[in-house]
Amino acid sequence: MLKSSDIQAKLFKEYKDRLDELLEVETLIINLKQLGCKGLDTKFESVDDNGKFKSTVSELKVAKLLLSNKHEVELLSEKDTCFKKKKGETYKSPDMICINDDSKICIEVTSLKNRTEFDDFLSILRSSDLTNRWVEVPAIGSKENFKNQQIYDKMKKENFYPELEKNPYIIAIEIHEWGINSEDIRKILYGSICCFCSNTMGTPEEDFEKLKRRNWENVNTEVQARDSWIKIQKAISKGWESFLSKYSLIPNSSNNSYIEEEGIFVLDKMDDVSAILILDHSNNCFFYPNPFCRDEINSPKIINFINMTEDAEV
Repeated sequence: MLKSSDIQAKLFKEYKDRLDELLEVETLIINLKQLGCKGLDTKFESVDDNGKFKSTVSELKVAKLLLSNKHEVELLSEKDTCFKKKKGETYKSPDMICINDDSKICIEVTSLKNRTEFDDFLSILRSSDLTNRWVEVPAIGSKENFKNQQIYDKMKKENFYPELEKNPYIIAIEIHEWGINSEDIRKILYGSICCFCSNTMGTPEEDFEKLKRRNWENVNTEVQARDSWIKIQKAISKGWESFLSKYSLIPNSSNNSYIEEEGIFVLDKMDDVSAILILDHSNNCFFYPNPFCRDEINSPKIINFINMTEDAEV
């Protein structure tokens, strides 16, 4: 399985009372080796506590998903020599690098076990100013620790490997909570969609159509008056128009829908994040590109980065 007997001993110690999970992890590692995943042994050598072990398994699941989508994947450790500074200090690193069409994509992975962790995670994302700086996945924990986490993030900003800041950056989240679904995530990232209702009150059709046209004009006027409209126009100029229309980020006349309350992608919270990748409790995959990330990492090509589960489509 893995080269080091010490690593195999770690695996057995962690899962000795949960043999079904041990078999699952062993099978996952074997599959990754067969798919050509790089850095497996190095990744496990850096695992030194129970929490880190569980998060590493989440990384393996994401790596398998990426490899199954025909991408090259290398798992990374902060002990890797490529992250050593001249004075012996260490840069921070993403959890893995994925090579896609000769470009490197940095991926950070986190695992959320329940609704409380999910809500804390969202609270941190919504409260953080992630603009114009390298982003690590916010630490999960109590909201009281949030201020300390912000200070820590700012202090370590200069410790990231400079070349990696030029690469697209994806946050991958494994969600174990059954009550969180793809629709929840879509609303959080892109916003809440509002649709015009059909004529259920028996209004004469001609009058109803006039009312609908008037309301639609008002919607367009209101949307274009928002602070976000400049960002939306910029995204359109970069080739995101059909995507924006699909998610109603620009008013969608084909189904009379628009964004009523904007999500965190639109609200200048995640300029350094190229996309969010979700792996849910049933191992379904959902992928949410960010049309509003900074210019250096912004490309509509990322839309086709991964094959989503069908019901992730709008």
